[in-house]
Amino acid sequence: MRSSGAVLALGADVCGQTALLLRVLTQPQVRNVIIGEVSMHSLLERLLGVMEETTKILEEFSKSRTVARLWSAGSRLDLLQEQSTEMHNIFTMLHQLLSFHAQTTHVHDIRKMLQVVGSTQLLTADSLTGHLLPQLVASVDQVAATTDAAIGAASANTTSAVEKMCAHMMKDITEMTSRQLEAQCSMLQLSTRDAVSNEVLSVVSAVLSSASQSTVSVLSQSMRDLLDDVVHNVLPSMMKSAASTGLKEQLEGVVGNAWLSALRQEVRVACTQVHTHTPTAPVSVPLIQLGSHTQPQTQSLQQRLDVASTAAAEVVKRTSWSTRALSCKLVARNR
Repeated sequence: MRSSGAVLALGADVCGQTALLLRVLTQPQVRNVIIGEVSMHSLLERLLGVMEETTKILEEFSKSRTVARLWSAGSRLDLLQEQSTEMHNIFTMLHQLLSFHAQTTHVHDIRKMLQVVGSTQLLTADSLTGHLLPQLVASVDQVAATTDAAIGAASANTTSAVEKMCAHMMKDITEMTSRQLEAQCSMLQLSTRDAVSNEVLSVVSAVLSSASQSTVSVLSQSMRDLLDDVVHNVLPSMMKSAASTGLKEQLEGVVGNAWLSALRQEVRVACTQVHTHTPTAPVSVPLIQLGSHTQPQTQSLQQRLDVASTAAAEVVKRTSWSTRALSCKLVARNR
């Protein structure tokens, strides 16, 4: 609903994104890399500009008269959504750049490197701050312990340690989401509680099974939309009636759409970054589909998510290869 309440709710979500950012930036290893890398400062200045613009939008909206709020709610909501999306995109770039610099700065110290990678990885879970901000902040504070566990499980192999840390974080995010969903479902009558919980948690399980094919960002956005649908649509409709026979299909549809939207956004950002560094490269974003063309009805949710993730990964890989090839041609031409 495009109302004053929706504007304030989205404003609260943006505040949650900011709180998560500040917690990540206070981590000693993250702060040290930022101070040592001047190239990071322009990105942070860009982020500051977005946050200042967001503050201005909210201040103007809160000071306006009631009638003016009603008339401007739709346009303010669109502006805030743009700011929130831009913040998320910058968070993703911060994670990518800080992770890269951490690997070069701490090439002989896997523990420090992983603390930077892990802290900034959680920054890309900002979609969930509206539901799970305290849990995400606690996870940032526990990155050191997560790092030690990943190193131990990977026998100090850097690549394996990064993969295990990412897998651990994805598992944590789905467990946080599951606990939140179970708490919400506890408000239902006993006759419908178990049925709804089972359907919801089966969808969460399918998403977790596909998480290794994607990113923390995609997983988080999918969990956010699932939580939103359960809290705002499913639970109110179930308070006075039995569980719907189409509940699982509804939830799978919500998750599938969120997963696909997040993947497309990641590909779009990747293509834009390529164009920024190589302006002559084409910026076409291929269509990514949920599931296969031949058997869309017989595939499970996990299979459909996997197909979409694989397609997105291939697009990013081809984009990266074409960029390298174009860069080599330009270098050779200028010699």
